[in-house]
Parts: sequence; C-alpha cells; structure tokens
Amino acid sequence: MKITGISVTPIYPKKIIGGSQKIFLDLLMGLDKRDHNVQILSTKSNDLNEEFFIDTLLVKPYLNFRGSFPSTHQIPPFDLIKNTKIIENQVQDSDVIYLHADSLYLRPNLNISKIFRSIHDYIYEESILSTLLLSSKVTVVPSNYLKNCIETIVLNSGIRDLEPVISIPNAITNNVSIKEKKFIKDLKKRSKRDLLVLFPHRPAPNKGLIEAIKIIKKLQSRLINRRVKLLVPFNQNSILPDESNYSFNSMRQIVSDYNVEDLVIMHEWLNSDEMPEFLSLGDVVICPGHFVESFGLIPLEAIYNGTPVVCYKVGALRELSDIPGIYQVTFGDIDVFVDSILDAININESSMIEGQEYVRSTYSLNSMINSYEKLFLGEHNAFHRKTISNDLMVLAPWCHIEKKSIYNDYTSKFYNYPNLFKFFLHGNKIEIDLKKISSSDTLHDINLAIRDGCITKVIV
Repeated sequence: MKITGISVTPIYPKKIIGGSQKIFLDLLMGLDKRDHNVQILSTKSNDLNEEFFIDTLLVKPYLNFRGSFPSTHQIPPFDLIKNTKIIENQVQDSDVIYLHADSLYLRPNLNISKIFRSIHDYIYEESILSTLLLSSKVTVVPSNYLKNCIETIVLNSGIRDLEPVISIPNAITNNVSIKEKKFIKDLKKRSKRDLLVLFPHRPAPNKGLIEAIKIIKKLQSRLINRRVKLLVPFNQNSILPDESNYSFNSMRQIVSDYNVEDLVIMHEWLNSDEMPEFLSLGDVVICPGHFVESFGLIPLEAIYNGTPVVCYKVGALRELSDIPGIYQVTFGDIDVFVDSILDAININESSMIEGQEYVRSTYSLNSMINSYEKLFLGEHNAFHRKTISNDLMVLAPWCHIEKKSIYNDYTSKFYNYPNLFKFFLHGNKIEIDLKKISSSDTLHDINLAIRDGCITKVIV
C-alpha cells in the first residue's frame, strides 16, 4: 500500500517540534517499517527544500505554506496554485492520502475515497473550516471528546453530510535521547529542598503561564521548608509552529511583573526525545490553562514517566479523570489547584505504578499503528448515517456541569440557567424535550443556553 502523508508544517530531519508532529512521525515511520510504501509531503523552508530520509521514511519538503499557525495559507495566491499542482503530481499513484491535522484548503482533483484525515487542535480556523466545508473518506480524532464535538458541529451546521469520525488514541512512547542536554544534567544535581513544578507547554496565553505563576506563588507560601521552582520553556529562535505564543521578552516581563524571578527557571525548548527524562525529573506537572485540549498528551506522558499531574478540567482532559496520578480541578480554582499539588507530591508509589501501567497498555504505539493500518486497508465498522433531532436537546459536548453551573470550553466561562437546572438536570446530564415546554421562563433559559453554545440538538 502506498501512503502519502501531508503536513502543512515543516518536518525536520533531526528535531521534532510539538506533540502533533511527533504523533505524525511515529505513525508514518511505524507504517514504513511494516513494508508499506510511505512518503511525507511537507512544507519547505529557506534551509529545507530538498528531499531527505528519517531512517527509511522519505520526506519531501516541497509545499509553499507559511509553516506556522495560525493562517498557514497566508501566502501569495500563485503559491497556493503551485501547491495544488505539487500535491496532484505527488499523490496520483497513492492508495491513501493522509492529511495530518487537516488544514488543507485547496485540494486538487483528488479521489475522495483515498483521503483520510486527522483533526487535532480544534480551535484553529483551518481545522474547523476543514471539517465544515471539506469531506474525506474518514476523519480520525484522538479522543471521544473531539469526536463528539466534530459530529455535533458538522451536523448542526447542516452544510454537508458527515463521514465516519473514528477515535484512535495517540500513542505515548518513550524515545531515548541520544545526547543529554546540560540543562537536564543540572536538574539531576538539584537539592532535596527543591520542589520542581514542570510547565511543559507552549508559551501561549491559553496554556496558562500566568495562572502557573499565580499557583506557584501560593504554593511557595505554603511550603516554607521547600524551594519551589517553576520550569517554563521559552522559544528564543521562533521555531515553534504557532505565532500565538508569548515572545521571550514578553515572558521575561511577565516573570518580572509578578516578582517571581526566584521561583521561575526559564529553559530552552526541548526536543521530543528529551521530554521523557525531563518529565521524570519533576515532582509534579501542571496544566493550568484553558486551551481546548483534544487529547491530553502532556498529562499522559508525565504519568508514563512517573510524575503526577494536576490539571484543570478542560476539553479532553476530563476523559483522564480515572487515571491514577492525574488530579483534576475546577477551572479557575487556584486554592484547590494548590491543594491538589500538595496531594500529588505525596502520592503513594503503588498509585503511580498503577497509572503508568494503565497508560502503557492503553496508549501503546503498536495499538495506534494497528488501528490506522486497519483503517487505511478498509477494515473498519460499517458507518451508521447520523442526523440530528429537532425536538431533543442536550448539554453540548464541549461543556460540562460543575456545581450547577455549565462550563464552556470555547468561552472559558461558567453559565447559570436556573430553569434548566430545576427541570432538566439529571445527575450530570441535561435532557430537554422541546415539545413538552410551555413555560415562557423556561423557554427563555433554553434560548439563552442555545445562544451561549451550552446546549445543542441531539444526534441520532
């Protein structure tokens, strides 16, 4: 089977930037080792415009995209046209065209039965428009959370028919670093008094840098016998494929404004093969942002490497609540977040081992590759065509109920609808039959909840 994987971000021969790119390479390298004919078509850069190999996997950096998010397609129109010609020429004899983190606006005359795509961060305009406007044979997502979100958005839009949306969890692996950085060597020499709090996220506002700083200030005030250190990555060379990140100077200014120079250690961005050892050196990993997570790679990688995690209950992170070692907190509750850190750093060893074993068995690389391979070979269950009900409404999949309030992932706000909770709240579910509503007050609350994106029509 010949497989062409397409990435609108650059693929580099000796470094991997970000979790999505790591998943992409793990998958295609795994398929390549199973004797499929695999190639990657990716975006070129000034110093990367000729084909190369990663092991035996062929990479062709031929495409003319910007190489960073957002606005990947913000390039001259003649370059957009070039891309369609390049893609058409490179995939014409492929059995599978895999669009990783699909954001490919212009598609030449491709056979739709060959197009498989995955969707990851469902906040970028590119990804959302792709699901609303463009079809594929199958859409792959890493979590049931994202599957429910995409199905609900596409069906409620009424713009197009929905293809099968299949959840295949990302793999959690432990690649061994070839060369240990001095920074990691220095961490191993830490004092026993040092409490290392890891913030291994892109330095973007919605990933929670400022929240992390507020949390560690409060944590230090409660641990007078420990020296709390928040480890934060920075990107001085602008190599990260997302321009919504804080600049290095902005990060230094934030640290200064909050007067936490003695609590924060800023370190250069780590390559993916350096992350496992780094994660294993921390006392706790924190995820205090409101980014609409579609999977939860960092918490799972941390558990895999033996470090507990505290995170806000946002997006797909809510699906990880039963994993030992992962502590979840209502969004915005800093006091409880600090309490949870104190619980996490005192977790018993048996619970961490249980969490590690769960992650290793549930999110294995072999399982992910098997699932994609079967999908590409056509070995998936028959698809039941889905529609929406015009009379029944439920809580939107990007929302959850917390103390009789609804938290909305996309607005990062809590909402209260007294009449909804009074008549339609059943446990942690909202079920509304519009045919049975007669009260104007109740209808008012329902319309507000629809306006706010908190309830949506039922998928049947």
